[in-house]
Amino acid sequence: MAGVCSLRSDEALGFPSTTDTDEFVEWTHGQPKATVFATYASLGTLERAHQAGLEPWDLIVIDEAHRVSGRIGKPWAAVHDNTKIPAASRLYMTATPRLWQASEAEDNDSASSGRGSGELVAAMDPHSPVFGTVAYELGLSTAIDAGIIAPYQVVCVDVADPLPTLSHAAGLSSRSRTPTGRPPQDCPVRDGAHRPGGGPVRLRETLATGL
Repeated sequence: MAGVCSLRSDEALGFPSTTDTDEFVEWTHGQPKATVFATYASLGTLERAHQAGLEPWDLIVIDEAHRVSGRIGKPWAAVHDNTKIPAASRLYMTATPRLWQASEAEDNDSASSGRGSGELVAAMDPHSPVFGTVAYELGLSTAIDAGIIAPYQVVCVDVADPLPTLSHAAGLSSRSRTPTGRPPQDCPVRDGAHRPGGGPVRLRETLATGL
């Protein structure tokens, strides 16, 4: 068992870890079986290891697989490519599958990578040519009923504060020369907030956003 990540060996829960290609190939050479844990950020090490003679995998389990959806040319998508990281089988697992349109994936990825449009898109639809068909699906309510995950509640709290600005105590907003007790009349009204014994409290939109 080994890890391919930047985690130091003394922090790797009892098994060695490295991002050095030669060292990793040496560890796995001649082993009849090997279980390797790798981060997406370290996929380049695996690619170089296969170029150096590392044997193909029997099975690759890709957890949080929605992270490798989107533009097929981005670095983390190398896990899909059998010419870069060869494997007999792949199992993708996610609780949040992502369905992409080409324009969405290009907009999402090109801003950070500088890559242009026109590339294939890996979308997690039920019959994806990249991710394959769904082998098994467990719904949230079913998992809760089975005791696999803890139940949860969503609590929405609506608070109406008669003095909603943090700068009110100082008497003057840092973003306006107008005293917070008397903001300009063109400021939007915050629904449900009123001064004690008076009309509605008005806030600048910039103040409301900053709270």
